[in-house]
Amino acid sequence: MERKQARTSNIKARALRLLTVKNRTAAELRQRLLKDGYLETDVEAVISWLLDLGYLNDRLTAAALVETRCRFRPKGIKGLDYELRQKGVAEEIIQEVMISKEDERQLAISLAEKRLKTMANLPLKTKQRRIIGLLNRRGFSWDVIRYVLDRLLGSSLDTDL
Repeated sequence: MERKQARTSNIKARALRLLTVKNRTAAELRQRLLKDGYLETDVEAVISWLLDLGYLNDRLTAAALVETRCRFRPKGIKGLDYELRQKGVAEEIIQEVMISKEDERQLAISLAEKRLKTMANLPLKTKQRRIIGLLNRRGFSWDVIRYVLDRLLGSSLDTDL
């Protein structure tokens, strides 16, 4: 019995250290603790304990990630959705914390405007190609990319490329 308590307290300490370094989802923490070699039953008990205490909250973690991405490294809805799924966030939480289509458009425009400042002397086709690549890599939809090209360069994908 003492051995099990010692194991559990060891896992609890490790889990708390991991959470102080970085906010994690329950799935990320589970994966990390299992990778560290802890038993699955012990890991599940510790995760349940952390959830009861409120130290693990996937909804808050997902909302913080979306806010951070919007502020510092903008991504489109597809990019955010992919990243949240990779972190093990449930579908209903993803839908709850996801940005709106209008917010996605604004993020794409501000990102493209910032990038266009560095492309002042380039031909229009090159600007278009680079903006398309940037926004596509960041997970913006083709509708948003077309909208940005129309707004900032006065061109659309259908006619100019």
